[in-house]
Amino acid sequence: MKSVFQGTDPVDTLIFDEIDTGISGQTALRVARALKNLAAEKQIVCITHLPQIAALADHHIHVEKETTGSSTHVHVGYVRNEERKRVLNTLLTVTEIEDQ
Repeated sequence: MKSVFQGTDPVDTLIFDEIDTGISGQTALRVARALKNLAAEKQIVCITHLPQIAALADHHIHVEKETTGSSTHVHVGYVRNEERKRVLNTLLTVTEIEDQ
């Protein structure tokens, strides 16, 4: 991670899978800002459950899993504008409930 954030890593695309594990609040915001800065130099794909990180993304793809009985369906879509606000609000609400 250190080489990535120092800009010495030669890879052009970075994938962070659940980079938010074990963090919240101000720490999540610091990680989000670091990713935003890194995105000026590299392509970033980041899977997150935290609104602090998702809110600073340039593009937002929402993945939602729905289980009905023994069937599981995954819905994937590019969200923008009002839909993006709704998705971020849902993440914020879930995060607040989990923190209590």
